[in-house]
Amino acid sequence: MALARQDRDSRPTEDGAKTMNGRIYVDLDDVLSETARAFIVLLETHFSKSVAFEAIHSFDLGKSFGLTADELSHFMHLAHTPEVLAALQPIDGAVEALHTYLSLGYEIAIITGRPPSSAPVTRQWLGDHAIPYHSLTFVDKYARGGYPSSHPAVISLDELAALRFCFAIEDSSDMARFIADRMQVPVALLDRPWNRRASVSDARSPALIARCAGWAEIVSRFSC
Repeated sequence: MALARQDRDSRPTEDGAKTMNGRIYVDLDDVLSETARAFIVLLETHFSKSVAFEAIHSFDLGKSFGLTADELSHFMHLAHTPEVLAALQPIDGAVEALHTYLSLGYEIAIITGRPPSSAPVTRQWLGDHAIPYHSLTFVDKYARGGYPSSHPAVISLDELAALRFCFAIEDSSDMARFIADRMQVPVALLDRPWNRRASVSDARSPALIARCAGWAEIVSRFSC
């Protein structure tokens, strides 16, 4: 069952706080970690291409970075190496915000579309930066498929939709629409260059999606 897969990877929080207010869905890359900025450096180093952060206008890095399919495949391999992921810096205000939610009794569920091979370094990174969480779940958000069975369990979007959350925090406009429309869960869409051109007004439940400038605004606007 999907929930069992998630609970199997549960981790205790630092202070062992009991939860009472419900479960929060928290995306990882570019919500907790400064992934895109690190990817820009990787692009310059290995592909001799320069792209400004504000010029990343598409969630599709092949389009944003001007990479062919083969180049993108190589880039994504490099991007998910332990060395790159371990060096990521937390988003400003993210750690403090999650500790605030923890102190208020929320259960923090980190939901990521990273490949499951990144599980060890992801857990290490969360611990190194004292980021509180109760579970870490890998979801096939982007229909990559083909994950080896030896990797940690990966759930599908259908299985994700069966889980209960009181609100979600995402940077992907597609995932924001999915969560709002399919799951009927309020979403804080963290403002990023790649989600500004994508309108959420075409969602079936646009009122459930709120664009937020940063973590301070999320904490002020989202609670259960």
